[in-house]
Amino acid sequence: MRAAGLQAGRVGLLAAAALIAAAWTGAPATSPPTQNAARRLAPQPPPRLGAIAGVVIDSLDGGPLVGAQISVEGIVSQVLTDSAGRFRLDSVPAGRYRIGVFHPILDSLGMSIASPPLDVAADSTLSLAFATPSAPTIVRLACGSGPADTSAQSGPALVIGHVLDAETDAPVAGAHVSLRWAHIRSLLSEKLRLTQGKWDTATGPAGEFRFCHVPDRFIGIAHAARVAHDTNDVGRPFTMRGRLVRFLVLHVPANDSSAAHAAGATPVPGHASLSGRVYRSDDGRPFIGAVITVAGTGDTAITGDDGLFTLRGLPAGSRTLEVRALGWEPEALPVELSDRTAHNVVVRLATKTAVLDAVVVTATLNAGLHRVGFDARKRLGIGHFLSPDDLAHMSANEFVDLMVTMPGVRRRIDPQGNAYVTPARGSVGCVTYVIDGMPFVEATPGQINDVMPVAEIGAIEVYQPAEAPPGAAFSPPAPQGGQALSRQSGQLRNPGAVDSLSLAGGTTCVKIFIWSKNRLGL
Repeated sequence: MRAAGLQAGRVGLLAAAALIAAAWTGAPATSPPTQNAARRLAPQPPPRLGAIAGVVIDSLDGGPLVGAQISVEGIVSQVLTDSAGRFRLDSVPAGRYRIGVFHPILDSLGMSIASPPLDVAADSTLSLAFATPSAPTIVRLACGSGPADTSAQSGPALVIGHVLDAETDAPVAGAHVSLRWAHIRSLLSEKLRLTQGKWDTATGPAGEFRFCHVPDRFIGIAHAARVAHDTNDVGRPFTMRGRLVRFLVLHVPANDSSAAHAAGATPVPGHASLSGRVYRSDDGRPFIGAVITVAGTGDTAITGDDGLFTLRGLPAGSRTLEVRALGWEPEALPVELSDRTAHNVVVRLATKTAVLDAVVVTATLNAGLHRVGFDARKRLGIGHFLSPDDLAHMSANEFVDLMVTMPGVRRRIDPQGNAYVTPARGSVGCVTYVIDGMPFVEATPGQINDVMPVAEIGAIEVYQPAEAPPGAAFSPPAPQGGQALSRQSGQLRNPGAVDSLSLAGGTTCVKIFIWSKNRLGL
């Protein structure tokens, strides 16, 4: 026993000496290999790998859900669904996992899609199919199951979305969101009835907002700003067209300075850029000479021989791109502009199809518009026009709402919450009005909203300072009887034989001509 103890002590001393020597010389310490160490030193076979692939369906639109984030529990890698809603994640170690689907529309509801635990086998692909909740389910989750009350201007639909920072895509909490809408419905007992409304809300901690119990057939405009009455807001026109759920993402730029608010100055030009190419839909060739406009900014470009265009110095945020060409259907599409990333779009113009209106309506409209020269000036291609048909498809509570998509002018709000029209950013000019051929001077900003209610407006023409048509082409007749119209406040003057265009302001002014329904015989 003693020998064994001595032997053991000798081994311990040798081991200690080896450790001391290793520490002294810097050489690694060695010890007799154990069974576990030998197993670790032996080469390990590579892990068996599989793959996960599938598709995500958008139950709201009946198509693919684009841009959904696919996450696998326990795996760092993530993928996004492509334009067909498809995704694929390779090199997944064989095992059991849960797969999650995330998307902004689901975030707005505070929910996500998750699968039960599923087995990924080695050398094989796990195929999956996901679908978002149906529209009735989303409405019930967001708004409850309360019945719609049509007499109270409510309905079964939901408008839901997020407000994000235009530069960082970070959610903006506490942002002011307003929804202006118009609902047209036909009753058996009477003619068409127009119902208008305006709702306001604020975004939650994740930048989310929702408008519950809205009509499912209306035309609307959603506005978003970081604070109420901020002039640096963004707008997005949209329609419901019978849909129960409409999802919107609005990107807002930085706040205007308080000095700009007080002085009523136009916003400083931004640093965002937008480029793209316009094609003909009939033969696929590049479209030459199409007019490109970013609504509300006054920035315009014309496509070259290759159909390309570029606009720079644009303000960041959610904007609307308009593409027009004589004889082709105009196109309007939303764009998200950022100072960090250049935006690129592809537009295909379709040939304008002649549509015959009812004989009585056509005769009435053409007679009134022809009488004041509206049609003749529109054919010149100078200026921007809103016809009676255009106005009928727009949602507006007051005149300034009609100017949201009009180039060269901007909708602004004063500190008291009154909306008015100014030239687009960067312009030092003014805005002047001509109502039924007579110049009108606002006594206070925004007075045009009271003088010309939306329900009385039949057509509008807007000319930039450099777009003044020839005087002979614009000589609207004087009002019946040659008498000047009087309206509460403001000034309306009878131009007599003098060209109304010259009376509408100097060469630096944006000129807006408003024709009443009464003047057009509508």
